[in-house]
Amino acid sequence: MRKLIFLAAVLALTAGCKKAVNVAANNNPPPQPQPLQPGQPPNQPVVQGGGNVGVNPNQGGGGGGVIQGVRKAANRARMMNDLDELRKMIELFYNDYNRMPTLQELTASLEQGASNLALLVKEKAVVLTGIRQREGVWAYTAEAQSTTGEHLVLTNSGIDRITAQALNQRLREQ
Repeated sequence: MRKLIFLAAVLALTAGCKKAVNVAANNNPPPQPQPLQPGQPPNQPVVQGGGNVGVNPNQGGGGGGVIQGVRKAANRARMMNDLDELRKMIELFYNDYNRMPTLQELTASLEQGASNLALLVKEKAVVLTGIRQREGVWAYTAEAQSTTGEHLVLTNSGIDRITAQALNQRLREQ
């Protein structure tokens, strides 16, 4: 009985509570962007009053900042899992046949056992190199996977994060 009375009291109290609405805030329209000042290039950091640094509001807010970094981190984690799955498939093939798989064998294997990876390869998000030796770059991401421009690269030693310039150098060497 006490529980029922307590529950009724809690429901009565929460039903009667309403958040106070700031009437003044609802009557004021949102501030309009300031016009671009002469000699101030778009998308350049501007120093606002009080020493706060921001991005020019007239140009849409820059490169995405923290939010874009979080998205790239989530995509990178997903891609790293996919590349690790690809590494395991190549390792199994190598252990069974004592040689690296050809592009055709690897593609067929992906279509049978890893449809997500097959789609990434088909959409050219992941590039298979078709290397015939164990040492070297097996696959890499076509687009940078971080805000610093690093690609994910799959080799016999695992997954590395390297710049586009370093990736091109490694591909030229093999």
